[in-house]
Amino acid sequence: MKIFFIHFILLTTLFSQNWLQQRIISDQFDKALQHFDDGRFATADNILQRILSKPSGEYELPVNLLAMKTSLALDNLNAAKVYGKMILTQYGQHGYISEAFMILGDIFIAEGDLDGAFRMYMRSRQLKDRTTIEKIDTRLISAIQVGISKRTISEQKLTAMGDNETVLNLALSFTHLQKGDPDECAFSLNKIDPALIPEAYFELYEKLLLASYQPATETFTFGVVLALTGKNAPAGKSFLKGLHQSMS
Repeated sequence: MKIFFIHFILLTTLFSQNWLQQRIISDQFDKALQHFDDGRFATADNILQRILSKPSGEYELPVNLLAMKTSLALDNLNAAKVYGKMILTQYGQHGYISEAFMILGDIFIAEGDLDGAFRMYMRSRQLKDRTTIEKIDTRLISAIQVGISKRTISEQKLTAMGDNETVLNLALSFTHLQKGDPDECAFSLNKIDPALIPEAYFELYEKLLLASYQPATETFTFGVVLALTGKNAPAGKSFLKGLHQSMS
């Protein structure tokens, strides 16, 4: 009985210590997240590195994801890639996979690899995560309006299903139009069932329909709306940087 009592005391003590440690980590993570949302990326990164220097239990995965975002915001792309690989390969199936692919897409944008970014965004969208779909569609629409190669679109069509096929047909239509071929644009648009177009893409669809009625041209002007301030500024600035690099 005495031995049992001693074991009970030890287990209770260990449980209390673990609960307290997780509570401390939770508070630190919340502070890092607030600093990140407020644009204080270096401060957020400093807090996150302190958390990661010790076992962080159930917070290890979200801490690594936020560290990935913070590294991207600080333009430390190699570190961001390391976090991304870790998140996708060391934790099995989890709820952050879609967002990790989305951030990898942002990293490729920052490097000027638009096709690579498009692949990552499509991988993210195919996971059908409701928490990221709006952000993914915003990124995909911006990428489409810069121009995706026919080869990359064809590659993605091999595994696309449902409304992801519609997104790819819209991307192909834009690419045809960008190349000065409205007839091919109209042919691609004809394959799209308007009933299957995601709500976020109707404005793009309308613009493509109108443009496909115009005669062929050697030049094409496009516009991209990007967030350069606020909590979405890191992604917007990375996209703008990648756009400049891809056109230089």
